[in-house]
Amino acid sequence: MAAMQPQLLSSVLRMVCALLCAGVGALHFGHVIAMRGQPRWWHLGHSVMAITMAGMFVFARMAHPSLYRWAFGLFVLLAVALAGTTGTIWFQDRALPALWAASTVDMAAMAYMLMPASVARPWPLTSLVVTYLVVEALVHVRGEWLRFPLNSGQVFKQRSLRLSGTARNKRD
Repeated sequence: MAAMQPQLLSSVLRMVCALLCAGVGALHFGHVIAMRGQPRWWHLGHSVMAITMAGMFVFARMAHPSLYRWAFGLFVLLAVALAGTTGTIWFQDRALPALWAASTVDMAAMAYMLMPASVARPWPLTSLVVTYLVVEALVHVRGEWLRFPLNSGQVFKQRSLRLSGTARNKRD
């Protein structure tokens, strides 16, 4: 049995972080309701991530191992599904959909965080994941995604995978 690990954050700080994550999840879910097509799917994935992060602040791994196993499996499946989606869009449109590629890495990072405690996490890989997530957060906060040509709305207007909810999408 694994040794008990001390909590890194106080209970008050954990609850504040959980509420912030839940708020982010609610904002994304509002976009899920309001949007159609690929943006809806992207925001749904981020809603799931934010709510799971809130749960990670509330429920300790050692006290709820089955919850973490279930979430790990979910994010492995989501990462694989998004990798397939990203690859299909790339193949169809001959352009890498950077936002979908980043979402694939996001889901893989969530799976990495949720891996069973018994699995070793080499510090270079953990450092790489943390660095990626910090840089991605800064890119989102600064609005830098809008500077990528494939993320200025064009990728969501393309016919890729017919995720728009309509029978046919037309290129604008």
